[in-house]
Amino acid sequence: MIHTLRIGLAAGLVTAIITGSLLFSVHAVKYAGMGIFQLKLGLLAAAILNALLLHCADAWAFALAQRYGAPPARLRAAAAFSILLWGGVIICGRMIAYYA
Repeated sequence: MIHTLRIGLAAGLVTAIITGSLLFSVHAVKYAGMGIFQLKLGLLAAAILNALLLHCADAWAFALAQRYGAPPARLRAAAAFSILLWGGVIICGRMIAYYA
């Protein structure tokens, strides 16, 4: 089941990157100069890196094997950080429409 979820998440990320690139191409020069767009790309890169590091961590494998009980504090902190990063990506994406 976890493998199926990973495939779905990867497909969703690839779809979002492709559609985002298409939307960006409409006014590429204008968007590239916007600070809010640059912030969004930075947050997006940090969110993807955080997810990759989280899934490569030994604590992640341990938490999946354990299945019961609270995950380690490191994983909970990484999950909270991930929520903040992805929330920032969404907010920045919505703000681009107001600054454009």
